Amino acid sequence: MLSRCLYGAQLSVIIGLSAAFIATLISTLIGIVSGYFGGKVDLFVQRFVDAWMIFPELVVLIVVVLGIASVLVVSVVQKHREIGILRAMGTTRGQILRIFLVQGAVVGAFGVPGGPLRAEARWGYCRGYPAIRRVGYPHANRCQDQSRQALGEP
Repeated sequence: MLSRCLYGAQLSVIIGLSAAFIATLISTLIGIVSGYFGGKVDLFVQRFVDAWMIFPELVVLIVVVLGIASVLVVSVVQKHREIGILRAMGTTRGQILRIFLVQGAVVGAFGVPGGPLRAEARWGYCRGYPAIRRVGYPHANRCQDQSRQALGEP
């Protein structure tokens, strides 16, 4: 099993180093050309590189926006009856939109700091920190024991 992992890792390292070498070679050539010609060529290359460097962040931004939009759409679809009742009571579409935006802001305000804090508390509980044991978790290694049992380890 170890030999298979080492053989697969060897191929991955070769591919990774080759990609890094090719990227370094191309960027060096672009820099040499840009520096040699200067002026408008240099300006064009700078703008192109700036646009290229923003691309990963742009993809992440699009994914985040689409994720938030999908959550809001699912929230609206799930609350179809509630929206119908609000409309029957005379609530305008703008008021309903504000209700959902405020609900989303409240969930975001508490969820953003609350999620990592809960994850750290749970992870600390699973790792069995002495501080966690003092607070009153006598079975702090329970998570590790359950994981070992699930994997079939003794």
